[in-house]
Amino acid sequence: MVVRRGHCSHAGTVIFRLLLTGFLASAALVVGAPTATAAACESTGVTVVVDFGSLGGGVQTRCAPGDPNSGLAALAQAGFGYTFPTRQPGFVCRIDNRPGPDIDACVNTPPATAYWSYWHADRGGSWNYSSFGAANRDPASGTVEGWSYGAGKAPGVAPPAKPAPIPPVVPPQPVPVSTTAPPVVPPRPTTPVPTTVAPGSSALSSSVALPTTELSATASASPVPTSSVPESITPPLSQPEPTAAQKESGGGPTTLIVVGVVVVVLAGVAAVTARRRARDE
Repeated sequence: MVVRRGHCSHAGTVIFRLLLTGFLASAALVVGAPTATAAACESTGVTVVVDFGSLGGGVQTRCAPGDPNSGLAALAQAGFGYTFPTRQPGFVCRIDNRPGPDIDACVNTPPATAYWSYWHADRGGSWNYSSFGAANRDPASGTVEGWSYGAGKAPGVAPPAKPAPIPPVVPPQPVPVSTTAPPVVPPRPTTPVPTTVAPGSSALSSSVALPTTELSATASASPVPTSSVPESITPPLSQPEPTAAQKESGGGPTTLIVVGVVVVVLAGVAAVTARRRARDE
């Protein structure tokens, strides 16, 4: 069997080229893991804006949660895939497979008229062209990263505005409880009615205070009107009782008077009787 050297060398060259092409193709793709699809970040995280320009897809805004340590990490954590050129890794030539191989083979650095420019900004601020590569810049949490395809122009939309401040939580106010005591109603005044007791009586002089309601009841039961009630009421004098000596002697002054009257009457009757007898004789 005769082996021709020309055919062997040609076959080896073809196999080598195929292997090299597969290796370069595999090295050219560096795809970020899509982990977020939200719009601008609410408070923390890095907001990523990608303007695809004439490549189709418009402008997309997503959030890279947490604190990415580089622009490439923010791009990947926001859910965008990226590709390096085979001869110059570290330079982004594709984002989400744009531009396609028909526009850029991603072998060499893209021309200045059609490449992915890298920008950064504060929330609500303006775009600034980054002087550092995406692999060497550490974006701060709360800032914005921008990518735009074309001749080095900024993204076609302004950086997202600052998030609205979170209003403070105001605890509910307790309902005030009144500690004031209710007003005390004073008792109704009474009208004092003094009562005077004559001297010599066993009762002591005193002033009796009758409530108003009792005075009203007394006034309604008595023919005397309320306005004519005397301020001083003097009870009749009581008859003194006879002493023990008077009781033993047969009575007091009243008994003597009665005896005297009887004696006078009897004397008169005797005189009349004597006169009648004198006439008869």
